[in-house]
Amino acid sequence: FWSKIFEEMWLLYPKRVGKGAAKNAWLKACKKINVGELQSCLREYINSKQNADKKYIPHLTTWLNQERWNDELEPDQNIDNNFRTMVNDIARVRND
Repeated sequence: FWSKIFEEMWLLYPKRVGKGAAKNAWLKACKKINVGELQSCLREYINSKQNADKKYIPHLTTWLNQERWNDELEPDQNIDNNFRTMVNDIARVRND
């Protein structure tokens, strides 16, 4: 059961590195937190990183071993950048 959910989350995770270590960390984490809650927290984290640069996303093993499910999610910084770019594009079009 836990392995099937791990496989699903592994495919969704934006930075897939070190699958074996991640699976071991997953099994260890499932002893500390309900698997459904872990899955929910990880989905929220993954969704929060949709626009993030992958070099700033920790490996899944790190996320699990550091119990990052307890962290507050950071707002997506790229939203501000995307908005600024859009406004600048509109301003350029209007000035042409």
